[in-house]
Amino acid sequence: MSYNGNYNLSELSDNAVRSSSMAENVNWKNCFKAIGPGILLLPLWISGSPIVSPTQAGAKYGWQLVIVILLVNLFKYPFFHFGSQYILQNNESLIEYYSKTGRDPRL
Repeated sequence: MSYNGNYNLSELSDNAVRSSSMAENVNWKNCFKAIGPGILLLPLWISGSPIVSPTQAGAKYGWQLVIVILLVNLFKYPFFHFGSQYILQNNESLIEYYSKTGRDPRL
């Protein structure tokens, strides 16, 4: 169901009925099957670096990096905002957009 700016109340009520009936079928065994091996691989994918690196940087530089982190997030925000707005308005991913324009998104 894609979002086109209009709400269809019958679709919303049908979805609510389906989700309430699905909620009755939920048990631990089904939840574990849905999660699958992904939950076991998640710690390997995340690893310890997101925990160790900020701790090390904080120990070395103290509060000096706070300004850098705030500036990076300030400059990064418009790109994330544009990306989400584009996806919502055009119903296509950013990869599809870049493939149509012929630009490489990695540059």
